[in-house]
Amino acid sequence: MDTIYSNHIDRKNDDRNIHVFSETLHILSRTFNSMIIRSSIDGIIHFVSSNIKKFLGYDADDFVGRKLSDFLHEKDKSKFLNSFCLLSQDDNDDSSLTLRVKKRDGLFLWMDLKMKMLKDLHQRPVEYIYIIQEIPVDNDENLLENDKLSLIGQLAAGIAHEIRNPLTSIKGFIQLMKSDDKKRDEYLEIMENEIDRIDSISNELMIFAKPNHSKYKYHNLKDIFKTCVTLLEGLAFQKQIKMVLDYDDEPVCVYCDEQKIKQVIINIVKNAIEAMDEPGKIYIQIGKNGDKGILSIRDEGCGIPPDLIDKIGQPFFTTKQNGNGLGLMMCYKIIEEHKGKIDVQSELGVGTTFRIFLPLDHVE
Repeated sequence: MDTIYSNHIDRKNDDRNIHVFSETLHILSRTFNSMIIRSSIDGIIHFVSSNIKKFLGYDADDFVGRKLSDFLHEKDKSKFLNSFCLLSQDDNDDSSLTLRVKKRDGLFLWMDLKMKMLKDLHQRPVEYIYIIQEIPVDNDENLLENDKLSLIGQLAAGIAHEIRNPLTSIKGFIQLMKSDDKKRDEYLEIMENEIDRIDSISNELMIFAKPNHSKYKYHNLKDIFKTCVTLLEGLAFQKQIKMVLDYDDEPVCVYCDEQKIKQVIINIVKNAIEAMDEPGKIYIQIGKNGDKGILSIRDEGCGIPPDLIDKIGQPFFTTKQNGNGLGLMMCYKIIEEHKGKIDVQSELGVGTTFRIFLPLDHVE
């Protein structure tokens, strides 16, 4: 009887300790503005701090019984699982990651994750505890530069193609000159043109890449677009996509920061190219409407569901498997900064049209 009573007291004490520990975690999560999650050694979640609804919109029960990887962006799952496996194998008992967590409304939120393995008195693994904090999106200039670097990396393959073509021509003409001296001048002229082409591509890329402060001047929107095409032709060629330019030679001068508008154009045209799984066309129109200059970019891609149109431009919302939504978010911020607007129309299975409106004159 004494043994039974003693066991009953131990269980009561264990329950009390578990309750106190859980309440302590809830208090800590609110105090440090973090989510706290506990899981078993195999990753099954059995505790979630109550403030999860504030961060992600879920109830705690939505997480309990599932794995954290179920709520991660596809591109981040392998990174998390690798870290999870290494944590169970290495002497280190903690790990830190930056990854995207899916909210109830379908958007992804960039978060810092600290993962800690808890052990018993005999140093045997007992469970994992995760401390998760939202990364604040409050530094537009850093995001702007990060987006530039991301764009440059993604355009690299297309640019390499654009440079490889003239290099191949130059190499071929050098071989011809060795065997035919009579046409040396003709070949040299062609080679010089090809070298100018390479120089133009590299200069445009360097201008686009380097950090700059806002420089508002009057620029011809058509000229800005033409320089952007230089960086996008390779990517379009790889996917057998043709850009159809539908505008005349009349200038459409807008008051803008040229480099930032280039960033917007490249982002949106690149998205249009990536939205098309089959060869096709992208239609470009540039003109005026009252006191606004308009650039219209229409693709023949898969289209965007009507219920998601209003979410375009929100931080970390993307319809692309490997996207992060930052590119379009920065596009919206840049155009808003220019006192303009972006209008999106889309039809599933037909395509999407982005229209960019920019003031023709300086607006206070």
